[in-house]
Amino acid sequence: MKIIQLTKEQIECFPDIDPFFIADRLDIPGYFALGVVEEIEDENIALPYALLVGSIYKDRPVIEWLSVRPEVRDNGIGELLLDAAFDVAKEGGYDELYAYVSSEAVRVNPQAPEFFRERLFHDAVEVFGEWEGMLRDLDKEGVLEDAEVGMKSLYPLSALPSGEKRKVTEYLEQADAWSLYKVGTHSDLLEEDLSFVVMGKNGVSAALLIQYAGGKLYPVYMKMGNSKETDGMVAASLKAAKKKYSPHAILHISLRTMERSKDKDMLMLFLEDIIPKKHNKGRFFVAQVGDYDLEPDYDDYYDTYDDAYDEFDLGQGEV
Repeated sequence: MKIIQLTKEQIECFPDIDPFFIADRLDIPGYFALGVVEEIEDENIALPYALLVGSIYKDRPVIEWLSVRPEVRDNGIGELLLDAAFDVAKEGGYDELYAYVSSEAVRVNPQAPEFFRERLFHDAVEVFGEWEGMLRDLDKEGVLEDAEVGMKSLYPLSALPSGEKRKVTEYLEQADAWSLYKVGTHSDLLEEDLSFVVMGKNGVSAALLIQYAGGKLYPVYMKMGNSKETDGMVAASLKAAKKKYSPHAILHISLRTMERSKDKDMLMLFLEDIIPKKHNKGRFFVAQVGDYDLEPDYDDYYDTYDDAYDEFDLGQGEV
């Protein structure tokens, strides 16, 4: 049994322990995935037993998903992955390791918060969380209807000359706004025809940048302007997304920043207007990396191994 860093292709072996498809986010900068597998040399396969998906979010290492196959739980396998996450944090020079638990995850596994509390994590703060919905279901109240009409200062990123585009993304990277990662550094990942900026007299006054990852659309940067500017660029982006991908495409927004600000409060209220009843709040837990010294206890692992092997569909185990 060993821990390996997983590629997107290998993660396809873990569908039953990744119900929210968290691992699809590996296309987003900063994300990584680790798996516990048991290699069966004679069969040339590896049995996937556990999965951890994490990210370096706002210069913090965060566990976003940790799950163990039911037939091998309570044997210390989860602790193996937790050890690995602490190693990632320690090697990166971080003093703290965070775990993010969404209200949706708690509905699936009510014990999730207690798992972390029992392992030196303590509640840090409740955060805005995540919104998700199909494009066709957004803006049911018509908040954005025709909002972009007549906005002469609204441009898709794809319409800007390459030199100006580079300057804009570099400026946005330094601006005080909500973002998932450094957009200037990773501008090649952006959906330029779905990403919009509002150009004012003094430069960019509002911006919405979109990335497509794992079959979903992710807003990765949003700088709020006035209400007209914000409504206009979001309306334009949604219209372009429906045309390019279809009204059934899924939009996922992760507003999991721990810092509160007027700009982020405005963004939350805006999201509540256009994506009603699609909001899952979340909570961060935090542990001090230097305090963690738990020894994984999986002495009983081999007692369950034969049963797990018998139940496992070998066709799903190739990595």
